[in-house]
Formats: sequence, structure tokens, C-alpha cells
Amino acid sequence: MNKKVNTISEYLLGLMGLAGILIITAGVFARFVLKVSIPWADETMRTMFVWAYFLGAAALDYESGLMRLNALEEILLRHGHKVPVKVLSIISEVCCVAFFGACAYYVGTTVQRYASKGITTSTSNTPAWVLPLAYGVGSVIICLVSVRNIVLAFRKENAKAEEMTVDTNI
Repeated sequence: MNKKVNTISEYLLGLMGLAGILIITAGVFARFVLKVSIPWADETMRTMFVWAYFLGAAALDYESGLMRLNALEEILLRHGHKVPVKVLSIISEVCCVAFFGACAYYVGTTVQRYASKGITTSTSNTPAWVLPLAYGVGSVIICLVSVRNIVLAFRKENAKAEEMTVDTNI
């Protein structure tokens, strides 16, 4: 499952990067060679950049690539303190759920308000909710990954406890 998610996210982000390069190239060519401006190019690039940023952050979180308390965890592990590391990890994940959950809620209300009023951007008449939705989607994915990590942390503890029970019964 991990490899499939990684492949899909890398493919999607790669396509966004390629499309961005093509749009920028077309914009530069049109502006400096044809002496014509493409008004939607900058807004499209900004939107793609924001979407790629938040989807990339969610993909990094899925891979445990986001910055955490690594230095403290390494020191604790070097001294054989596995339980505090587990507790810190769970606290970190709960904080992610709380923070990004609140962000997703706020972005959801903003997107709903923009959509219900029909607000559009001034340059290309794109719905104004498209840009903040990227942050909302990234926040929801990070929340889901954090909940998954919390469940996995407790499952590992339960599996270890069951192994110890089986070992003592033999």
C-alpha cells in the first residue's frame, strides 16, 4: 500500500511540475517574443504551486518526513528510553490532529462561504475557493495520517503485550 500511495503522489506532483514548467515557458515566450500577455498563467501557477505544496506536505507526513522532535527522540533512544519516545510520538500526532483538524474546519467554512456567494478571482474568474481548498485537503490528509499513526502506535503496544503473554504461558 505504501509503495502505491508513494507512486501515485510522486506521479501527481511530477505532472503538476511538468505542467508548471510548460505554463511558465508559454507565458515567457508569449510575453517576450510575441509581446502578448497570458493573464491566467500567473494565477494558474500560483494555484498549482499551493496545491503541490500542501499535497507534498501531506505526502511527506505519510512518509514520516516532516520535522519532529528527532533530536530529543534520538537522545532518549540512545539511553534506552523507548516509552518516553512513544509518548512523545503520540503527543506529537495528537497535536497534529488538533491543529490540522482546526485548520481544515476553518478552511472548510471559508470554502463554503466563497462557494455559496459565487466569489471568483479577478484575473481569470476562477472560483475563489479553489486556492484555499488546497490547504484544506492537505490538512485533512495530515489529520488522517496522524490518526493512522496513533492507531498503529497502540496496535504495536497491544501486539507486544500479546507476545509477552504468549511467551509467559509457554
